[in-house]
Amino acid sequence: MPIKHTLMCGSLAALLLVQCTSRLAGVETTNGCTVVATAKTIEGTVPPWSRVFVFDSSYIPYIDSGAGFGTAADNKGNFQFNTPPGKYVVFVIGPTGDAAGIAITSPDSGKTGSVSKHQQLQLPGVVSGTVVTAASDTMLVFLEGMCQYQVLVTAGAFSLDSVPPGTYVLKVARISGSLIGTGLTILHEQRIRVNPGSVTPLAPISF
Repeated sequence: MPIKHTLMCGSLAALLLVQCTSRLAGVETTNGCTVVATAKTIEGTVPPWSRVFVFDSSYIPYIDSGAGFGTAADNKGNFQFNTPPGKYVVFVIGPTGDAAGIAITSPDSGKTGSVSKHQQLQLPGVVSGTVVTAASDTMLVFLEGMCQYQVLVTAGAFSLDSVPPGTYVLKVARISGSLIGTGLTILHEQRIRVNPGSVTPLAPISF
């Protein structure tokens, strides 16, 4: 039986509701997100009560490797994370779950300036496919640097939901060991494109 977990991962299982202390004057959004990244923080404005997640480029779901944070915007749509310099993906899910978007930020270490990006939220998509193998290994199917994943205890179908439109790298890995100290062996990876509000079907993945 597949174990499916597409949004909350490891330390993100407790989604915190925070009241952000910083405000972005003059920024207003109805169905969009504005993200401002500095060498110390990632903050911005999204639709009120949206869920906001931040992952570094090395984040791997299920085993919770790398840095991953989750929060919810306040009643004015403000959010803030304290983060060291690095490359992050900011993943936003609208308050009703019918819109999503991402903004990739990469503030430079030691600089006082900021990187700003505005993006409209769009209908999320779904990635579906099948893993075909004679091996009886447990496998992890996930999107690189994101929190969508599914564990397959046997070969079979998978489906990753609530994926913001965009281009991703999908990976399939063999899981070894217990959850604590889990090791992964990457067996397959491919670049995919997810379109708004649609299913992205993949050809069978065989190895």
